[in-house]
Amino acid sequence: LLKLKQSFLFSNAITTLASWQAGTDCCNWEGVGCSWSSGYVTTLDLSGFGLFSYGIDPVLFNLTSLKVLDLSMNNFGDQHYAIPSVGFERLALLTHLSLPNSRISGEIPIGISKLTNLISLDLSCRYGPFGVIRESHFQTLVANLNNLI
Repeated sequence: LLKLKQSFLFSNAITTLASWQAGTDCCNWEGVGCSWSSGYVTTLDLSGFGLFSYGIDPVLFNLTSLKVLDLSMNNFGDQHYAIPSVGFERLALLTHLSLPNSRISGEIPIGISKLTNLISLDLSCRYGPFGVIRESHFQTLVANLNNLI
């Protein structure tokens, strides 16, 4: 998580993630939720923080116990930094993935179709096109994500 924090620029952010400090329990950090039984990070909710980053740092995909990931209303680099093509498939326990208005561009990764536990997926964007999805990828996405509500 600290490596992920290092990827953010905070000049226009609502928060600086001040609670994210080495030597402290990450389960008490802003936007972080943990399983009390295992201690693993299961929720990362950075929605609306106004964070800026040059793309989504691949270190995010090391959080393999995540069930909820919400990166909405942040700026991950506009059209110059595409959504990572690999990595989402490592988040196999995800039940909720929310990326609306996060200014991510590029093709929606096929790895999202491997997240068979997803019940909620939000890729919407009000501020221009979000991502491109090939028809074959869309068919795979829909076929594999049969738990979506």
